[in-house]
Amino acid sequence: MNQFLRCEGIHKRIKGRDILKNVNLSLHEGKVLGIVGPNGAGKSTLMKIIVGANYPDKGKVHVMDVDIHCNRVGAISHFAFLIEEPGFYPHLSGGQHLELVARDRGISEIPQEAMNFIDSSHDQLKKKVYGYSMGMKQRLALALCWTMQPKLMILDEPYNGLDPQGFVYSENPS
Repeated sequence: MNQFLRCEGIHKRIKGRDILKNVNLSLHEGKVLGIVGPNGAGKSTLMKIIVGANYPDKGKVHVMDVDIHCNRVGAISHFAFLIEEPGFYPHLSGGQHLELVARDRGISEIPQEAMNFIDSSHDQLKKKVYGYSMGMKQRLALALCWTMQPKLMILDEPYNGLDPQGFVYSENPS
């Protein structure tokens, strides 16, 4: 079983406070890892370190055996991530965002499941993102991650802003 993610001895200090102390974790192929804790416990900080958006004071992060801080491009080619509020080009449609990601990743066809997750009728895909609600932006961000067809997904509060229907997905909505 392949080890997709390995964190070794992660330490992070912010404003004189130890946020993370000697964090060790690993994630293997086919497994799901949830990180749970109270606000301010360092969950988002750890995820930012894992995706290379922040540096640990000590420790190493390996994605598919690639050290993310030595070879960020090589490491991030294996995963998709959603940390905090997603950023979009407001004057592009949801569909145009999906096309950009697919083109960037060399994917010839956007997965139908990703488009259906946004809206089964695909009407929302034609609308500009500046008109999207918070929940629709979250749906688009998750669909973008899905479109990338990553080996690993790092998601920080993925259901933030979704209505109850957003928690359930069916390929054949009725």
